[in-house]
This record gives sequence, structure tokens and C-alpha cells, in this order.
Amino acid sequence: MKTIYFLFISLLITTAVSAQQHKIVWDLNIKDTSAQTALFRQIGNVLKQSPDTKIEVVYHGGAIYGLVQGSSFFNDKVQEFLKKGVIFAACNNSLNRYGLDPKTVLPGVVVVPVAILELMKKQEEGWSYIKM
Repeated sequence: MKTIYFLFISLLITTAVSAQQHKIVWDLNIKDTSAQTALFRQIGNVLKQSPDTKIEVVYHGGAIYGLVQGSSFFNDKVQEFLKKGVIFAACNNSLNRYGLDPKTVLPGVVVVPVAILELMKKQEEGWSYIKM
């Protein structure tokens, strides 16, 4: 009887763990195009293997230009992944630092007050943190 009970509990735990949705928050703070190319490749790879993964990318520092309309080679990639449910967050402090109006960010991009606080909040909610 103990064996059956143990197997039942093991099955429940395994099912719960496998049903858990992955959540990843990427931290991008450099303007380097090779880093952004790698970011989009990695997001694509993750979504190919695990399409239900929740993903948020927080842009701050020099990377902020990647989310401004017409100022980045990657605007189309951002729009493509927005359609797939990826959240892109622009740090308002970085926008202000570089003299950019929050109204100039790409449609669908979320503006957060402080990138570091957004990253911390996601980690506290159980999101896996990846630094680019």
C-alpha cells in the first residue's frame, strides 16, 4: 500500500512540475547589434521548443533605442515577437536620460518606470532572469 501511495504522490509531483509554465525575463542594456541579434535568435529558439513560455525583454540604457520607432534595424523583429506574445518593456528612466519621448516607442511596447525594479519584480514572481 505504501508503494502505491508513493507512486501516486510521485505521479502528482511529476505532473505538476511538467505542467508548470516557463517564464523568462531578459535584461538588455547595451546598444550592440550583435547582442540584439542573439537575443532574437534565443527568443525564437525558446518559442520553437516551448511555445507557451512567457517572455519579457526589459530594455534600458543604450538598448532603449531598439524600441523607438524608426530608430532600429530590429523594429520589425520586435513587432514579429509582440505578435507571438513576447512582452517588450522600455525603461522610462532610460527614455528620459536619452531625451526620448515615451510616445515614440513602438506600438505594443510597455513603458515601465524603472528597469531594475521591473526585473526584480519578475524574479520575485518566479521568472528566470537572463542577462544579455
